[in-house]
Amino acid sequence: MVSEIDMVKRQSGLLFVNKKKQKNFVNLEFVFTGLSAVGSDLIEQKFFAAFFQKRCFLPVLLVLIAAGIASPPPAQAHHSNSAYDRTRNETVAGTVIEFKWANPHTWLYLMVPDGKGGSDRWSFEGGSVSVLARNGWRASSIRPGQHVRVICQPNRNGSDGGGFIKVIFDDGSSLHIGVI
Repeated sequence: MVSEIDMVKRQSGLLFVNKKKQKNFVNLEFVFTGLSAVGSDLIEQKFFAAFFQKRCFLPVLLVLIAAGIASPPPAQAHHSNSAYDRTRNETVAGTVIEFKWANPHTWLYLMVPDGKGGSDRWSFEGGSVSVLARNGWRASSIRPGQHVRVICQPNRNGSDGGGFIKVIFDDGSSLHIGVI
């Protein structure tokens, strides 16, 4: 077995073998750095044959089974859009304070006139960066100071904001999140 491995080592120059004697059996440690397909097949056959013949197979198998049983299932949770009134759309006009281009959701913050001479800060949640990018958005699509109109699904609790679905600029151009 070692002579065949040494032959592959000499031919490829890419395999390093460390041979150790431990309790009456030989443990071969392989470090692959790019073997050819033929050399790789030879090494795989020899390695797995040696592994299954050794006494370490059963303990390793038991540890893997125990780890699989003890591991928690993957997290699949994601929030819904139940915070928004999806039965109606509103249009809100204001001046952009900030556009956060970040996952898991983008955010658009506007100063919206309150009708009393002041203005209120409104917050609009958007889709993920990847969803918006597929629909033509970029991090620089909206800049602070721009005046925009936002078509949104308003918050159910009546607070200022909602989930934005389209942004319309003063020149008439617009960007949407892909659900219109």
